[in-house]
Amino acid sequence: DPRRALDAAQRKLLAELAAVTADEPGQRAAAEGQPQVTDVPGTFEVGYELEGNEAYPAARKLIEIGSPDSMFKTRRWVVAPLAR
Repeated sequence: DPRRALDAAQRKLLAELAAVTADEPGQRAAAEGQPQVTDVPGTFEVGYELEGNEAYPAARKLIEIGSPDSMFKTRRWVVAPLAR
């Protein structure tokens, strides 16, 4: 199921982002409140991802990450391979 694969890939991406930013100044207080994560409408796709000279089936979607009370948000692609 592409959506389940994307959910697992999204959890992994968010964990990696949290680990990278955990040691930055001011992030300890920010880590207590989870950032709001929303799917960007119309960006869910199932197709192929290219890696070098090879292509493999994958699903992807764009997510927006940010605090609900902040005007600054970041967007990240979540990509989940469906077969390799």
